[in-house]
Amino acid sequence: MNTPLVSIRNVAKSFAMPHGAQVVALRDVSLDIESGEFISIVGPSGSGKSTLLNIIGCLIRPSGGSYHLRGKSISLYSSNELADIRNEMIGFVFQSYNLLEYETALYNVLLPTIYRAGRMDARRQAVRSKLEEVGLLHRLGHLPAQLSGGEQQRVAIARALVNNPALLLADEPTGNLDSDTGEQIISIFERLNRENKTTVVIATHNRGIAARSDKVLEVRDGSTEQTS
Repeated sequence: MNTPLVSIRNVAKSFAMPHGAQVVALRDVSLDIESGEFISIVGPSGSGKSTLLNIIGCLIRPSGGSYHLRGKSISLYSSNELADIRNEMIGFVFQSYNLLEYETALYNVLLPTIYRAGRMDARRQAVRSKLEEVGLLHRLGHLPAQLSGGEQQRVAIARALVNNPALLLADEPTGNLDSDTGEQIISIFERLNRENKTTVVIATHNRGIAARSDKVLEVRDGSTEQTS
């Protein structure tokens, strides 16, 4: 049997609040993600789906339970090692794009490659290739303010892909977009999953997106249930 790309068992996450209070974001969550799957994590705002996505992406550590990435426990990694894993293995796409305001599309996509070895001309070519893949090669010299919301999100997708990650995580990637532009973005994710075999995990409240996934995980009050 193949080892899952992601294996989470009985994970919990609490956050400390002022005056010693604790907020429980996740409780007793277990799931497996196989390489090449397209998964949606659905649930209302505050349900814990973004917290779960951040744990999968090694942005935060769980308070309890275990998380194995490619068969190895993330508890064995230092913070610096987890940063390297994020840079090498995981791409992130956010609702608010998170682009550098005063830098071009080319530089925004180039940024994750700065911490990797390789010639600058080869890295620039990789950036051009990813911008072409999302249909924005003709916009590489534009600043974010010169791009539409959908174009900014496509730049963010190119940035997430530039290091060829095994796992692409997207947190409400269509939340700031109209329905037609959102459809274009989801179609890009589907094509990446189908043609490049990229594992895609999307946190969303959009049931239409979820219906197009291989697997749907429902998050409610910090607990998960697979619904399809």
